[in-house]
Order: sequence, then C-alpha cells, then structure tokens
Amino acid sequence: MRPSGRHILEIEGVSKAYEQKDGSPLRVIDGFSASCMRGDKIVLMGRNGQGKTTMLKALLANAPGVEEKDVSVDSGW
Repeated sequence: MRPSGRHILEIEGVSKAYEQKDGSPLRVIDGFSASCMRGDKIVLMGRNGQGKTTMLKALLANAPGVEEKDVSVDSGW
C-alpha cells in the first residue's frame, strides 16, 4: 500500500463553547487552526481546565466508535 500524501490533516477556525450556569457562553476553544504533515509529532500543552481534552474530543466527535456527541465543534473544519 502506498502512503498518503505529505499533508495529512488541516484544521481551520475550530471553536467550541459551553453554556455556563448563568446562560452566557464560555469559550474553551476560539479560532484554533493547525496543519500537520506526515511524520509530525503533536503536543497539546496547557494548564488544567484550558481545553486540551475538550479539543481532542471535539476533533474526534464524529469518529467511528466515539459515543460522546455533545462535544462536537461549534464552528470550523
């Protein structure tokens, strides 16, 4: 099998927000963009509660076998 092209993933303008108890939106991810090439290594760094797990769940929300559907991205692709 031949490997795919060098450019394997592009994420542009991804945003995710949750509704707070007072009804106002809490933006966890706002306008995130990234481009990954074959062989790249990716690291998500940040303090607790800054959205690392939310971002991964949102990016994988439509993947086969993922049951948590309420974390899909609000905008972007």
